Amino acid sequence: MSNDFLLSRYYMAKLLKKEEMQKIEDKIKKFFDMFGIVLRPPVDVFQVAGLVGFDVRAAELSQGFDGVIVVNEYTDKIKNFDSNKVIAYNVANNIQNKKFVVSHELGHYINEKMNNPEKRVIIAFRDRSDVSYSENEEEQNIDYCAAAILMPLISMKDDVKRIGENLSEEDLIQFLSDKYRVSLEVAKRRLNEIRILES
Repeated sequence: MSNDFLLSRYYMAKLLKKEEMQKIEDKIKKFFDMFGIVLRPPVDVFQVAGLVGFDVRAAELSQGFDGVIVVNEYTDKIKNFDSNKVIAYNVANNIQNKKFVVSHELGHYINEKMNNPEKRVIIAFRDRSDVSYSENEEEQNIDYCAAAILMPLISMKDDVKRIGENLSEEDLIQFLSDKYRVSLEVAKRRLNEIRILES
């Protein structure tokens, strides 16, 4: 199974409704505003997660697992880590997938904390071998969150407005992929989402 399989679960899944997308965008903005973090392309999600308090590590995860988040805010540090918040990503994945996975796991944290600020324990993992993944509404919402972190709304809207009219569709997707340092598939999907949000 290729390392790009997890991304296909994102870009091949059904697009969210405009209202659902806007709700997630608002949640992301509010979360990062609380930390005084402004997402600027290309987003260094490893640094961003660190600013939120995560110890982010590469790990040799079991086949099929791409990422894990463990949060235990009842303690100062999780054993063998430098924080009570840990994200681990599969060292075997390419850099674009690693960034997407870290963004996805950070998305779990954002979603949980914005829905229930008092929640102090969060555990989730990304299993690309799960055939029901693209049917899982929560995971699809978190994947949307991951792409929105890597390709921030305001910057994307500006790029599409400023550059979009002067480039072919293929060249625009390539430009976005290069600027935000994401895969072509994620850039294409995010472009479609931005157009829906702007409609």
